[in-house]
Amino acid sequence: MNFTVFGIIWLILLFISLFKGIKWSLSLLIISCVFQSTALINTDSKGFSIFLFTELFFIIKYFKLIFRDIHKFIIPLNFFKYIFIFLIFSILGGVILPNIFEGIKVFVPELGIDENYYIGGKPLFFSSGNIVQMIYLSLNILTLYLLFFLRSRYLYFFSIKMFIFSILIVVFLGFWEFLSKQFGIYYPTDFISNNAGYALLNDMVYLDQKKIVSTFIEASFTGGFLAAAFWAIFYIKTLWAKIFSFFIFMALTFNLSGTGFATFFIGGVILLILNKKFTYVFWILILTLILTYILIYSGYYDIIKELLITKSSSDSGINRQGSNDFSLKIFYETYGFGVGLGSHRASSFLFTIIACSGIASIFLFIYLFKIIKLTYKEIFKDNNFIYSGVVFRFGLVYLIAQILAIPDISNPTFWSWQFIALLYIDNNNLNKKK
Repeated sequence: MNFTVFGIIWLILLFISLFKGIKWSLSLLIISCVFQSTALINTDSKGFSIFLFTELFFIIKYFKLIFRDIHKFIIPLNFFKYIFIFLIFSILGGVILPNIFEGIKVFVPELGIDENYYIGGKPLFFSSGNIVQMIYLSLNILTLYLLFFLRSRYLYFFSIKMFIFSILIVVFLGFWEFLSKQFGIYYPTDFISNNAGYALLNDMVYLDQKKIVSTFIEASFTGGFLAAAFWAIFYIKTLWAKIFSFFIFMALTFNLSGTGFATFFIGGVILLILNKKFTYVFWILILTLILTYILIYSGYYDIIKELLITKSSSDSGINRQGSNDFSLKIFYETYGFGVGLGSHRASSFLFTIIACSGIASIFLFIYLFKIIKLTYKEIFKDNNFIYSGVVFRFGLVYLIAQILAIPDISNPTFWSWQFIALLYIDNNNLNKKK
């Protein structure tokens, strides 16, 4: 076990955060969500992410609030109850279900989807993976709860700016990585993509074109993030937002992820339907024409077309769909109870959760529906705030990416937009800070 160079620097920042104000801690928490391929500590075959340690330090710093205002913690407010119920069922199910249904075939998370598909899965048994996923989920929800308690519009506005800054980090490092792969420019791969379990994915290639992975563990995760980030930024009513969204789209293009492009188009259509100001249709058409011309001129248009046409019929596409079908089979074989959190991993968030948590997953989906609905309402409550709607658009589009091809509930990006949303939701009775 050894500390990475990035990890040592980050650990110093975390210790400083214990003696600084909440803005410092909040900044580290949000930024850490995008460094998925970056480990603070590595073992021989596994790395522990900076996101995990950032959550731990955040909880250590603010856990005292539970004892100071315990009456506010006993009864969680409204929609937040659903995710607590999901947590309780997930912990119980993670311990009990692998023992009850021991021996049935599952796609174990330790193997890739392709390998699981070819061998037909492996027998279920209780493992350390179940415990790890229960710990991760508990830490994520406890962090959400602390942010919910600390919520204020002041912190909400600040956190959105930090979230946009984290998008800038991903795009900047993505272009740097792209230039490195194309022209041999130095890129600090060993410094950023240093997780012992994921670092090699930085060299992914499609049709002789190397993919942008940036700070994530694989190209589809990057693509889903960039697609959601594009629509989150594009609707901001400033010139810099339109320019920034253009660069995000170019990064998405060089990412060459079928997940990214599918998420981009589906998310764009849904947001266009939800948007009440149809002047955006004109701007989207103009931007589409410009981007199409650039893609055709650069040669990436044919690559993207080939990617979208052949993806579903490729071995990878067939195996991914097979993993989702296998998840439904698990759901039926366990009578709707599932096999426990951390026991099975498909290619989709939806199918993975259904197979692992069974009917209890309905509480998670109710919570997500409510938080998306509440963040949508904030657009109209603070329509004079130029960043209004960023969290709603990102969260909605990123959920589409997860349903398509990002399975992990422990994925930091899944929690990042919720961290920000919880800082503002249901705080109408709080004092507003200027």
